[in-house]
Amino acid sequence: MAHNDTTSASSATAGPFEAAPIHAFERPAGTDQGINALKGIACVLLVMLHVVGDTPDMGLRLADDHIFNQFNAVFMPLRMPLFAMLAGFVYAWRPARPQGLGSFVSSKARRLALPFAFAATLFAGASTVLGGAFGMPLTQFWTIYVFGYAQFWFIQALLVLFLIAAIIDTQSKAFNSVLMLGVWVMACAFYATGVLEEVNFLSLGRALYLAPYFFGGILIWRLRQHLSHRVIFTAAIVASLLWAIHISQILHDPLFEAVRRGPFALGLGLIGAGALLGLRGSVPVMSTLGRYSFAIYLYHWFAIQGVIFVYDFTGRPGDYAALAIGLSAGLFAPILAQILAQWVGGPLALITLGLKSDSGWMGRWIASQSRHRAVTTKG
Repeated sequence: MAHNDTTSASSATAGPFEAAPIHAFERPAGTDQGINALKGIACVLLVMLHVVGDTPDMGLRLADDHIFNQFNAVFMPLRMPLFAMLAGFVYAWRPARPQGLGSFVSSKARRLALPFAFAATLFAGASTVLGGAFGMPLTQFWTIYVFGYAQFWFIQALLVLFLIAAIIDTQSKAFNSVLMLGVWVMACAFYATGVLEEVNFLSLGRALYLAPYFFGGILIWRLRQHLSHRVIFTAAIVASLLWAIHISQILHDPLFEAVRRGPFALGLGLIGAGALLGLRGSVPVMSTLGRYSFAIYLYHWFAIQGVIFVYDFTGRPGDYAALAIGLSAGLFAPILAQILAQWVGGPLALITLGLKSDSGWMGRWIASQSRHRAVTTKG
């Protein structure tokens, strides 16, 4: 497990459930390529799911017992839990500060809510015009922003979880691990009982599905001094055994449908994702993909739909070729879009990806014009 070199000696010797000083949770110097690699892996699993199709009428529309569907079923307990645990883990690097709730919320509004609104609008508009499964009547278009919609439910759910974590951290005198542990226990209880599971407003039901993993990621970082290599390797062994059981069920019955919210899925998701965090290392290709994970999540569907259209138009020539092309398009088209948005900068980078509007040539031009007007006004 990665450690922060700036952690003070006093915080290193603090009890596992004592409130640690603020500087104990600063983000490590430099970029954690292991985290980026895990983000890249999660992106590959997500894009493959949407290329193949998570329902019989989506994607390549393959038989339920097709090997591609079996592969997706194998990683079902890990795919979104890993995304959520990574989000919580990274939040713990830069948590909301006491008296800093307002600035934290405004930052997340720019970084997540604005790109979510733009991408969801673009997606719903395209689906409506083209007659896609996610088309929305004009009178109901507003619902895509306040109810779970397509893959964008994850962004809504994350915003809810970020807000809960930020309230806890800003309203306590220090980052209290006991309180966060209590929230994690409650999240697991809500998960197990299915309370509010069907609530679609702001994707609250799905936020409760992600909550054990999100708050688990926070706890892994904050209690990292007490997670020895033995604990991490034990978790990896247990996760491997649970994974073997899960895979054997799928191989025994290709139509086996795992329970998404059962105790087994929760244990496999928590232990599996936690072990990956503890054992993470840099994988260059995956680390590169991980740097663009947000763009991939928001915009991969557009590229995939183009590939599926050509696949259907040409008579569905081959599943393996379609998967390879669809996976490549779903990963690399959003990367190219982000590179373009960063190069242009200005409002384009802000609206599409939540990047600061003073980046890129347009951002620099706008900034220079503002400075010029300020000088002219003073003169």
